[in-house]
Amino acid sequence: MDYYFQDGTTKTPAAFQNELTPVSGSAVVQTRMVFNTSFPVPSERLVLSAIQTLLSARLTNLSDFVKVLNFTSEKISDTSYAVNFTLSISNISMSKNPDFRNDTYTQVENINNNVLNTLLNEPGAEPFESQSSFFTSSGNQLNGGMDYYFQDGTTKTPAAFQNELTPVSGSAVVQTRMIFNSSSPVPSESLVLSAIQTLLSARLTNLSDSVKVLNFTSEKISDTSYAVNFTLSISNISMSKNPDFRNDTYTQVENINNNVLNTLLNEPGAEPFESQSSFFT
Repeated sequence: MDYYFQDGTTKTPAAFQNELTPVSGSAVVQTRMVFNTSFPVPSERLVLSAIQTLLSARLTNLSDFVKVLNFTSEKISDTSYAVNFTLSISNISMSKNPDFRNDTYTQVENINNNVLNTLLNEPGAEPFESQSSFFTSSGNQLNGGMDYYFQDGTTKTPAAFQNELTPVSGSAVVQTRMIFNSSSPVPSESLVLSAIQTLLSARLTNLSDSVKVLNFTSEKISDTSYAVNFTLSISNISMSKNPDFRNDTYTQVENINNNVLNTLLNEPGAEPFESQSSFFT
């Protein structure tokens, strides 16, 4: 006996066909991206800021069925750190039978790879993929975990994310004011400037090529105090792309300025002097 059934036929083995009909489900995927680097590990705040910058610009490129529920960062060691994402994916077609969902797991894995490349990679770059994954089913809900590992020199990387973390080269102009209070008579402006010029002529060659003395002046404040003002230019400074994360750079510039003035104005081997206050923008 032969039976023939066509789509749209009203008389069908309905229960059998219902078993074969996919259902719509959803997935929550915990993603862990581990970075091993020869550079200092970026701060948690810097990592999260870089991710937020990319998400703000790129979330609209994702399907409405994908949501980023959470992201965190953690330092693992001095040379490694992890970024963790929790993604929610809805409207996934899957078999009613959990034993036949391997294709669905592969589908979710591909979606997760595509999402992370969309958010964290450069457009057109070679996509990166997870190195390991696992999934479980409960009803129409999938739960899974996916791990990514990146090493210095790896070609498949979240390039846009790493570019956000890569320092840029910048420069600084620092106005320095040195105030001298003395019980002795204040030296004349010409004498002060002559003394500075003598020291600069002998010692400027001791400075790095990235440091320039743009100007120096002297002014009498009172009969017992005077000021010497320097304007220094410092180039080739490593700094974060994000101005909100440049406190370390400000400290670096402050140290350079202290070293320059000690090199020019202090005796070799003497205890170095330091600034009492500073501000940077």
